Amino acid sequence: MPGQGDGPVSDISGRRVAFFTTASAAVPGMVEHLTTSYGARAVHASTALANRGRLGAELREVDAEVFLVELKAAAIDMVAEHAERRGVRVVLCDTQVVSLPGEPCLDQALLALGQEAVAS
Repeated sequence: MPGQGDGPVSDISGRRVAFFTTASAAVPGMVEHLTTSYGARAVHASTALANRGRLGAELREVDAEVFLVELKAAAIDMVAEHAERRGVRVVLCDTQVVSLPGEPCLDQALLALGQEAVAS
């Protein structure tokens, strides 16, 4: 799920937004975060950013004012180019990995793993 300080790099409040990501399990929480924290009206959430065939089919069907996209996988060569052809605004999304409740902090776990590797 998104953490504090991440999200769209431009204002999307009140806009019909299609969100494109590679994260499948976290999408419901991410969409809720976009709605409650940024006032977006999410009309589509895609987990197909890394699946060009599925993504192409979704792009042909989605109707939104803004394509909100993570900058990875097919973000530019498919989503941004499709948006440009249709006159849809593209907003990049700054997503951050956040640990689930009850799970260890990822940053601390990675630092500990790195220190363990260096020590061996």
